[in-house]
Amino acid sequence: ANRVGIYSIMALFHLVKKMGLTVDEVDKVTGPLIGRPSSATFRTCDVVGLDTAVKVAAGIAKNCPDDERREVFELPDYVDFMVKNNMFGDKSGQGFYKKSKNEKGERVILSLDLNDMQYKPSQKVKYASIEALKAFDSVPDRLRSLAKAKDKMGDFFRQSFWGIFSYVSYRIPEIADDLFRVDAAMNAGFGWEQGPFEAWDILGVGEQVRQMEENGYSVAAWVKEMLAAGNE
Repeated sequence: ANRVGIYSIMALFHLVKKMGLTVDEVDKVTGPLIGRPSSATFRTCDVVGLDTAVKVAAGIAKNCPDDERREVFELPDYVDFMVKNNMFGDKSGQGFYKKSKNEKGERVILSLDLNDMQYKPSQKVKYASIEALKAFDSVPDRLRSLAKAKDKMGDFFRQSFWGIFSYVSYRIPEIADDLFRVDAAMNAGFGWEQGPFEAWDILGVGEQVRQMEENGYSVAAWVKEMLAAGNE
């Protein structure tokens, strides 16, 4: 669970900065809308402790020297800044979020601006792709909708999931002989409704592989062998 889950978090750390996304935007689209816990990504790091997540990431980088995505476990600048300034989350009083009070004395939640590393009032997240999800009750239908969305959130969703699909394909048989064990680990360990292989099935294995390769993501040879055998 940590091998895949920490990869997912670290990959998001890099992707968020690359795409210029905000803490609020990422947590909006990586939580219950896609079958993940309400703490989503950044809030989860605050609850668990950013220092803990960073230590696990460092352990993976050290102990898995042949991991083809090893560079993902290196800290982006803003995370390094947070660690050096003890911005670990709930345990230190501030992380990606910070509890504060406004001029009326009311409690407010501030979120960290990853560009200037200052806390600012959380902003409403408004994207057509997210509005469209209101039409769907099931998580699989929402995943399919986001996978086809043409706006920034759709692009973020696709790149995030392509990275996970690629990564888990290369972890077989390194960390598990059976695919369902990876999904079960993510269900139990990280609270994902669908593990990565189940989500891949939902979105269409062959179609996702085609899109992934068009956008520079590779998959392990066994996935192509499976598709060539007619198992889509």
